[in-house]
Amino acid sequence: MNKLLDARKIANVPFIILSGFRCRSYNHTIGGRAASDHVTGQGSDIRALDSSTYFEILSAAILAGFLRIGPNRGAIHLGNNPTNPQRVCWTYY
Repeated sequence: MNKLLDARKIANVPFIILSGFRCRSYNHTIGGRAASDHVTGQGSDIRALDSSTYFEILSAAILAGFLRIGPNRGAIHLGNNPTNPQRVCWTYY
């Protein structure tokens, strides 16, 4: 949570959280990976509707120290689970 707040302060744009903590059952229902950052409470999907906001959130996430970033259409996954691979960026396209 602290890292997410740091990123929000750096970005200086609102962080609209689309998804945060998920129980394993719900995560499975929506097709999330079993080792998802969300099931440990260490992942958030942040809305980014325009290119400027997208850039600010992405830049701030890197500066704040997020090492698991997943850009998507209209959102960016920011993860911080140390048991998952680090220094990775993936897309959902």
